Amino acid sequence: MTRLQAVLACCNEAIIRSRETHQMFEAVCSALTRDALLEAAWIMATDASTGKASAVVSAGNAPALRQPDAVSAALQTQTSHWPSNIQASRTVPELQPLQIEDVASRLAVLPLSNEVQFFGVLCLLGRDPLKPEAQAPLEALAINLGCALGAFAREQAHRRAVARYQEAEELTQAFIDNLPGSVFLKDRHLRLVKVNRHLAESLGKAPAELIGLNNEQLFPPDFAAAANQLDQQVMSSGKSQLVAQAFHDRHFETRLFVVETSRHHRMLGGISVDVTERFHQNQLTQTLLGLQESATKLKEKDLLTTGLESAERLTHSQIGFLHFVNDDQETLELVTWTHGALRGCTASYESHYPISSAGIWADCFRKRGPVIVNNYPAHHDKKGLPAGHARLERFVSVPVVEGERVCMMLGVGNKSADYSEADVEILQLLGNDLWRIARRKRAEQSLQQRLHELEVVNAKLADLKLHLLQTEKMASIGQLAAGVAHEINNPIGFIRSNLGTLSGYANGLIAVINAYQAAEASLGVAHAAAFDAVRVLKQQSDHDFVLEETPILIAESQDGIERVRKIVLDLKNFSRAGDTDWQWADLTQGLESTINMVWNQIKYKAELRRDYQPLPQVYCIASQINQVTMNLLVNAAQAIEHNGVITVRTGADNTHAWIEVEDTGCGMTTEQIHHIFEPFFTTKPPGQGTGLGLAIAWRVMERHHGHFDIASTVNQGSRFRITLPIDHRQTSADAQPAQPADT
Repeated sequence: MTRLQAVLACCNEAIIRSRETHQMFEAVCSALTRDALLEAAWIMATDASTGKASAVVSAGNAPALRQPDAVSAALQTQTSHWPSNIQASRTVPELQPLQIEDVASRLAVLPLSNEVQFFGVLCLLGRDPLKPEAQAPLEALAINLGCALGAFAREQAHRRAVARYQEAEELTQAFIDNLPGSVFLKDRHLRLVKVNRHLAESLGKAPAELIGLNNEQLFPPDFAAAANQLDQQVMSSGKSQLVAQAFHDRHFETRLFVVETSRHHRMLGGISVDVTERFHQNQLTQTLLGLQESATKLKEKDLLTTGLESAERLTHSQIGFLHFVNDDQETLELVTWTHGALRGCTASYESHYPISSAGIWADCFRKRGPVIVNNYPAHHDKKGLPAGHARLERFVSVPVVEGERVCMMLGVGNKSADYSEADVEILQLLGNDLWRIARRKRAEQSLQQRLHELEVVNAKLADLKLHLLQTEKMASIGQLAAGVAHEINNPIGFIRSNLGTLSGYANGLIAVINAYQAAEASLGVAHAAAFDAVRVLKQQSDHDFVLEETPILIAESQDGIERVRKIVLDLKNFSRAGDTDWQWADLTQGLESTINMVWNQIKYKAELRRDYQPLPQVYCIASQINQVTMNLLVNAAQAIEHNGVITVRTGADNTHAWIEVEDTGCGMTTEQIHHIFEPFFTTKPPGQGTGLGLAIAWRVMERHHGHFDIASTVNQGSRFRITLPIDHRQTSADAQPAQPADT
């Protein structure tokens, strides 16, 4: 082996053994200049950012030959430069101390590169001119150096990548460890590949122990099956889902989503947040809102029981009780228990119970604050439970205080875990709300009762007002009618008497005249001159016509006076001034009297038709019934513009009699029918009605225990029927005692 080969072997061994670039450069340059093989060897490295080259390692005696033109050319062209093709510049100041020709024949510049990257150049200066046979081995050395540099660069890049990966892993782990919830990542087989410390702590394991485990290895069978189904749904659909989950009495909201790797493999990510407190708050809020909504639908005890059942559910208890404290602050009103407390309970109790006899569950009253007992069997102050009472392991009870008084106590018991302040808060909120609702319901009931009493009083006052109005009206009409009847009766009496006397006188005179006429006929021929003056007078006075018409005129006058007398009698019968007594009355007679009273309003508009069936006498106040029928007849007449028909019908059965008035007038709408009995409501034009007629009629029918039946069609007419019990005393407990009168 030649000296060059031995040196190159040392260089290659140094390349193999070196672990970093500078060490390798120093070993190679030192080997090349050892034993005076080369005068100098140095390596110029290129700065990737600036493109400039500088010597990084050198060996031998070459301080003035750092970068001659050959080196610059090699750096620029990234190719080898050997003495045979070097054209050294004579202007380079670093070459002045040496002979240019001598350097040109001894300097070789070899590029250090691989197929990817150019690193710099290896500069070799021989002591003697370089021989051609040294070119191949030295270029091979440069190639080996370039490959080693590439390996070092790759290794360095790998180390940097590994460091960045580890840093990213640590940063990612630190990030997910500080997220407010459990974070996990699963592979396509749904095995955990990454978890945060919250998930590990919640499962009681170290994070490393969870890697590679699946749902079946972590959770109970039912929960694992449900989790697997959700995981598979998200993995197959690729769509994220937000699901609510419950595990070990805790509530979680879990967001599941798909993470796709660069190799297009799907992984399942998840973030699960413990929302137990929010869940309980939402449940409590919904419960309170539900109680407010139920307040108007449920009775007090049902509402309190519903609220107590909610308290039992929200605190995960098995029994519950709620009791009022009486105003004396010494006794309890035992109100309600939950179904769980009553299940299997056979203990007897009174509705009111002295607080002094109550057990430690009533200490919340004595202390005016909540009481928590998490080990009732071992409690030294317990008084024991009555026979048949539900078992009691632990309980919490709270008072509802208003001012200085305890108004209510409620409690729950037998939770599987110990009670805490959170349970106290739930009970206190529900208790306060239930008491407010109960107190409001009692106040509303009291107001409702008072309102009902006021409505009854107002109704009685309104009825009394209408009754007084009706009485005053009837009294006024009666007084007027009685006065008119009395005043008319006197002149009618003597006119009627005088007409009777006059009729007798006239008949006597006519008889005398007839006798004179007979005498005239028999004596006329003998005493014709004596009767001439009589004949002239008879002719002038139209004697025959007067003699014929006088009886007729007297008869017509008597008929007219009789009609006036009948009208006055009907007026008296209609009004019956001051007649407000219950008595047996002939409704048909009263109806006819009423028709006569309103005939003037009917005869110019309508034809009156009668369809009467025999009526028994009815026990009533006749004047009030007459007023009702008068209102019906007047309304019927006013509903007709012209040429109508009013039909009046009567009828009866074993217990009731009825009067019906039907017209062919304008009719009414359904809406109008609903209001016609309201005071001051009228369908007539302004100024033509007070709106009180039918309101008074309704009150009259109520007083007589009767009723109205109405049928009406717009533009066709209306039909009103009043139905009266023949004797309302047989069906009314407050009937006024009276005996039938002979009428």
